[in-house]
Amino acid sequence: MTLKVERASAYLLLAALVIAIHLLSKIASGKTPQSAAFLSQPCYVGIEGLVKWPGIYGFSSPPSAWEVIRKAGGLREGFSVMRDFIGNQPLCGRAVIVSLVSKGKGALSIKRIDAFKRISLGLRINLNNEPAEDLVAIPGIGIKTARAIVAFREKRGSIASMSDLVSVPGIGTRTREAISKFCTLAGGPER
Repeated sequence: MTLKVERASAYLLLAALVIAIHLLSKIASGKTPQSAAFLSQPCYVGIEGLVKWPGIYGFSSPPSAWEVIRKAGGLREGFSVMRDFIGNQPLCGRAVIVSLVSKGKGALSIKRIDAFKRISLGLRINLNNEPAEDLVAIPGIGIKTARAIVAFREKRGSIASMSDLVSVPGIGTRTREAISKFCTLAGGPER
């Protein structure tokens, strides 16, 4: 009986030791529980081209292009990229493209992640800077209403509040409420 208790205590002590080592390694690397806190909305970054595992990856804080490349398994064998090519541009809601420019040499560029992919990831679509073709990704918005939103925005300069949307032909109170969870009016990049 005491052997079972001793064994259970040993396993419990081992589990506590593993957790303590994990936390200490996070603190030593500068990732304290406060700095490792998740954003209110995760940062998703896509990567395409000359990487081992192209796709869309989630980050708890905005990454550098090199962090995205590392998460995608690194560059394919035999390729290299100039390190300072894109600098510190914000990458949340965007995709990094690693393309071939000459034998063994790649270049980085950035584009927006497709609006339909952003919606499926739970990212909001910015009504103040998206073209009509991207606004149709919002459930309940067709091309006619999307074009009306763009025309309204161009006429007024920007959409100041979600309540302004009821002035757009094709959008009433019910539609505004339904689409509000998919939209933002913020000027910065979506996370």
